[in-house]
Amino acid sequence: MIIEAVLLGIIIGLVRGGKISRLKYINLKGSFLFLLAIILHIGIIIMNLGVFEYNTNYYTIMLTSSYILILVGLIINIHSRYFILIISGLAINFVCFAANNFRFPINSNAVKLTYGNEFYQHLINNEIKFFIPLEEAKLSFLGNTIYINMPFVNDLIISIGDIVIALGIILFIQSVMSDRFIKGKGKLKFAKGMFKN
Repeated sequence: MIIEAVLLGIIIGLVRGGKISRLKYINLKGSFLFLLAIILHIGIIIMNLGVFEYNTNYYTIMLTSSYILILVGLIINIHSRYFILIISGLAINFVCFAANNFRFPINSNAVKLTYGNEFYQHLINNEIKFFIPLEEAKLSFLGNTIYINMPFVNDLIISIGDIVIALGIILFIQSVMSDRFIKGKGKLKFAKGMFKN
């Protein structure tokens, strides 16, 4: 969903007469925080492949730490109003994660359509360590309930939080591309209208 949001933001930016070259002025503070979060997520994926048992504390620690790192990184860079949307979406997803013992609710029917019968059977048998069937979850309405079938790309199963995050990314990307006042080397300066009042 993040990749799709970035691409859509670029397309909207171009339609508005923006320039892709302006994206080079994005210089996020604390970028190492995002890098560490990515490394932790890779570790989580490895765990989901069965390398570690699910009851290990490492899973919860790594997942929680990755969210904290991303959240801190976003807060540090909250100079644009659109980062508030990304933080809000992240918070929504994290609340849903935490409420379900760090497993994310997902629409089982959508899983069957997207990933096939084998994955579906593993899900309903609670054999997928990262997900839990929507019907058994707490705060299920915040889970991956929305199924999107699009031509030429993979089907998506997303949450309300994912949509809020994607909206923030789209608005941020297109605003940077459309801002004629961005200048300086390695620094990102927004036009006056981009700041919160």
